[in-house]
Amino acid sequence: MNEPKNSYEVLLRDLQDETAELISLMDRYDLDILGVETPADGWDVADSINHLTYFDRALITAISDPDKFNVEREDLIRGGTDFATQLMRKLAKDKVLEAFREARAQLIEHLSKVDPKVRVPWYGPDMSAMSAASARLMETFAHGLDIYDALGQQKVFTDRIAHICFLGWSTISFSFAVNGQAPPTQGFYLELDLPSGAKFTKGDIEAPNQISGSAIDYALVVTQRRIAATTDLSIVGDQALTYIKYAQAFAGPPSSVDESRRRLDKA
Repeated sequence: MNEPKNSYEVLLRDLQDETAELISLMDRYDLDILGVETPADGWDVADSINHLTYFDRALITAISDPDKFNVEREDLIRGGTDFATQLMRKLAKDKVLEAFREARAQLIEHLSKVDPKVRVPWYGPDMSAMSAASARLMETFAHGLDIYDALGQQKVFTDRIAHICFLGWSTISFSFAVNGQAPPTQGFYLELDLPSGAKFTKGDIEAPNQISGSAIDYALVVTQRRIAATTDLSIVGDQALTYIKYAQAFAGPPSSVDESRRRLDKA
């Protein structure tokens, strides 16, 4: 499997399925769980859901009114990394899940009506609608996993993580650059086992930098929900070892696995 599921329709279906799974988990609990602290330092369950809602709304604006998005993007940049979190904490607890449901449904509708290749503004470089949809799936996976961990529940992983593995592969150079590292000068090869048993491969099999093992482990590392040391990933090559320390499949400033997540056992 050299690419993720590359049909835009299938990608949107996978985004819908990942969303439905998270909402189903939330529906099993009452509102009290919104205040449960997650492994993300300083964030509770409500913050995790609100984060998804905020950036779903932002992407809707980026698609439908790019000029307005650019103004709102500057507000967030000026407000700092906690701007969206503090803003969304004004939302009443009984509206948190409802707001997410509505924003996600509206976002998928907007995405379904645009050409997957159309460029939309974002918080880094502009990106295609297809990349934007992949990023929303990745964010749902990552922040959803925080909620699973907070509630002591085990997530069942599916081949939807192929999209996340592809984002991880696509952001290798970005992971170096955003952390002030010189760009990699050697090739990489990725060979991962998806939950179904299918292979996800990228790059030249003869490359000096090789990462192999579970696609689940790789997805957890590139979304910074686990550190590589707690996984069974095989990392070969100096630049691969550097990359895996900084792997970051999401936009924004350099980030790293915080201490609360470092205490988590391998999923």
